[in-house]
Amino acid sequence: MAVFLSLLVPGIPASAAPVRVAPDADRGLTSVTLPAPAGKLTVYLPSDMAAGDTISGTVVAEPAGASEAERRKNSDTLSGYVIEIDRQPLAVTGGHFRYVVPAAGLATIGLLRGPGSRRPLVGTQVLINPQPGPATGPIELPKLGQGGRPVTIHGPFDGDLANTQMTIGGRPAALLAESPRAAVLRCPDEPLGATEIGVQEGHQRAQGPFRNLELRLHAPKTALQQGETTTLDARIGGLQPGTGSLIETEIFELRLVAEGPIQLQGGNVQAVPIEPSQVGGDGALTISREVRGVAPGTFNVQGTLQAGAVIKDDPLVPGAIDLNGIDGYKDLLVLLSALNDEERERRLKATLKALRQRHADATDQGMKDWLAEKMRIVEKAMDTLGYDR
Repeated sequence: MAVFLSLLVPGIPASAAPVRVAPDADRGLTSVTLPAPAGKLTVYLPSDMAAGDTISGTVVAEPAGASEAERRKNSDTLSGYVIEIDRQPLAVTGGHFRYVVPAAGLATIGLLRGPGSRRPLVGTQVLINPQPGPATGPIELPKLGQGGRPVTIHGPFDGDLANTQMTIGGRPAALLAESPRAAVLRCPDEPLGATEIGVQEGHQRAQGPFRNLELRLHAPKTALQQGETTTLDARIGGLQPGTGSLIETEIFELRLVAEGPIQLQGGNVQAVPIEPSQVGGDGALTISREVRGVAPGTFNVQGTLQAGAVIKDDPLVPGAIDLNGIDGYKDLLVLLSALNDEERERRLKATLKALRQRHADATDQGMKDWLAEKMRIVEKAMDTLGYDR
């Protein structure tokens, strides 16, 4: 799930617009949006990047402007900007870059006006894992994607997007990021429904069935008074493989995260299982939820579709949760949404206790930074749920 953080880095002008860091660990991607007067630049990085990795990422420019001429001018301005990671300029070719990740901890990303600039316009920090995840076996193809959203393919990659090709329905897919353990593509809007995914990484090839889904959220109102209600409709398309409904093996979840002074029926953070019996013959399904205002104000709801999440146990501490790949408190809340309240509180407290002990015992600063960030995620989740720490 996407989690948005506003961060200020020492040495970065406080007057700059907020930088958005959106970890999307379930889908293998971290996006960093750097605003500038001419528009914004978004840097996509693999969320599992670790010290010593060779990785690839993508830079996407979005020029500002009310007219085509103004946008062209701002596009030229953005193309002259320089993005640095820990004061190392990124060499961007065709929108992609390759980078060797330094020591673990926090990496600083800055946006400069040009090669001769020394003071960043804006900047932020991203977390670097202290050690790489476990080595992967053959390429593991996902079976599900959502149009416009990232999709992760796990397997033995070399971290260089230049050596990777991916297709959905036989059409080239846009590549976003790659680490030695995974590659991330942007799922296209079409073809919709049952199709195929293909991957080529050097001499490795893999191909398999894939379902491309569409999700549309709609509410007549996005601002409510206290006690006022409206209805949120989530319409899912692409469930039909041609004839018949969703096949038995493709059970997945609709994840909803609501923000604002509201109560969403079923909870402001929830995972809704989607099963074959719910899908009509037209291959579409609409799920409705009542939205009730608890105070005057606006609200928004984010929705994603993905395979059901599995809670991984910490291999060293019984009852604690393995937080590798969990990069935001909302990810953690959704992961735990299927548990009852008592079990959820027990697991979070065990996890926080284990993290605090490891942080106290750690001698490497990079490891301490990583553990501190994970503690903040757990603490925020506990605060949101009203649990004592």
